[in-house]
Amino acid sequence: MFITAQQIFAAMAAIVEAPGYPLLQSYKDDFYKRDLESLKCNWSAKARAIWVITPNGTHLNFIGHHLRQAEEVTASVHCGYANIDIFSLAPTGIKRITAAQAVEEAKKLDFHINNGAEVTDSLGNTIAYMRITPTGNSCRRRTTVHYEPGLAFTGSPSQLVALGNIAIQASIEEVQTLFVAVERITVGDALWTETGLVKVQCKPDDQTKSVIFSPAEFENEAKGFYNQRRNCWCTLPNATPFESHNARISSPIGSKVISLKDARFLVAQNELCPTQ
Repeated sequence: MFITAQQIFAAMAAIVEAPGYPLLQSYKDDFYKRDLESLKCNWSAKARAIWVITPNGTHLNFIGHHLRQAEEVTASVHCGYANIDIFSLAPTGIKRITAAQAVEEAKKLDFHINNGAEVTDSLGNTIAYMRITPTGNSCRRRTTVHYEPGLAFTGSPSQLVALGNIAIQASIEEVQTLFVAVERITVGDALWTETGLVKVQCKPDDQTKSVIFSPAEFENEAKGFYNQRRNCWCTLPNATPFESHNARISSPIGSKVISLKDARFLVAQNELCPTQ
């Protein structure tokens, strides 16, 4: 059994490091850096992936979360090389398979999205309800993704990995481009991170209160703004405090109304990743 990322990586390394192994003769960082990092972020006790080894690099695609992953597997197994190895990875073992088998395996979903919002497991139990909000502009496509937990939500590593991957793939479908960045994923009152959920202190009525991006709004009785560079709230003379919700936050993107709850998430995210 390969329960941890290090365990499955060691088994994969044994394949490419075997004496006389003909593939992966160059671009070895694909395996030793990118694949390892992907395993650390995505491997769980229920993970499934397709691993393709070529003479020049590797392709590691996790599957089971979204049908778009099958498209990525198809591109990986038809990468133009005459000689490649394809493996199915699971906690139960590593199995050599054909290109056709890889594509069929990728089409088998462990999670489903119903009506573009309800995320269920393979038994139809509701894990979460998804809401995608496009942000950015035509030159810089971005989204934020919020999940409201369902009755079957447990917060297990496999569920959190699935929600992270679904957010990425569903965002690509939403804005119709591969070049989209998911700015933030939230689950209930928590931030989704690659190492787990980070609870954010929110209040019951935060969702009904709002703040506005753009310092240009100051002339319209603005009370304050959020300085992303300094990661702090700035207030104008006679301003009401942040807790009263009458604040406005600055952004190079422009003016946009967001809820106070989203503003709290933004503050927490910047505290976790101040360079973003």
